[in-house]
Amino acid sequence: MFRNFYHSIVRYKHHYVFTLAIVLSFLLLFNQESPGLIQIKQVSIDIISWVSFPITNIKTLRGVKEGNQILREKNLQLALQLQSLSHLTTENNELRRLLNFQRESNLVIIAAEIVSKGSSPNLESILIDVGKNDNISSNLAVITPDGIVGKTVLVSEKSTLVQLISDVNFRISVRIFPSGTDGILRWKGDQYCDIREVHLNADVNIGDQVVTSGFSDIFPKGLKVGTVTEVIGERGQFQKFVSAKIDNDLGSLMNVFVILSSD
Repeated sequence: MFRNFYHSIVRYKHHYVFTLAIVLSFLLLFNQESPGLIQIKQVSIDIISWVSFPITNIKTLRGVKEGNQILREKNLQLALQLQSLSHLTTENNELRRLLNFQRESNLVIIAAEIVSKGSSPNLESILIDVGKNDNISSNLAVITPDGIVGKTVLVSEKSTLVQLISDVNFRISVRIFPSGTDGILRWKGDQYCDIREVHLNADVNIGDQVVTSGFSDIFPKGLKVGTVTEVIGERGQFQKFVSAKIDNDLGSLMNVFVILSSD
């Protein structure tokens, strides 16, 4: 083993001598305090600083980029949490409004949640989560605190299909206040309805309230429907053309009430 080591030294002696000379040179260079050596050290430090500066900047920029990515992710998480809290607040306020309506109403009503929309291909409809087990039958009025939604048409044990007021075949007898003028309301589109069979001499104005007339066995008298938005009376006609906007936004409904009795 010693012989191998000796042969290695003899074989690579020039390399060992060169390495030793460099080490001794650096030791002498940095252990002397002469002005020339100090100046060389200063220049060396400047060179090292100049070479290190771009590398340091690259590392800093990489760190800033990673930090920005983390901040973007946190901002997105906070935005989603804020949106969720806002939705919960809105839903809570709506449920509180429904509860107050149920307490204050003189109607015998049962609350229901909408589980599906457009459940029938030939009918503008919603599906609610109450049925025969909850004393629901067909031809019962479905409402919200904002007014008429529709009527029950098909009832199973635990769910019910509701025909919406927006269905083209839906008709309802209404009364316009304060004049007390009667008419037949049917859907026109985009929350708007036409009220037909309004006499030409009827005192109807924009802003008048439209409610159920009570002539129907399904809808009790005085339920909110909407507000008059247009009145057109033409000479030579026997009727006025009246348009009304319903108060319910049918596209955003989540909960409704079914009227079991008007007593």
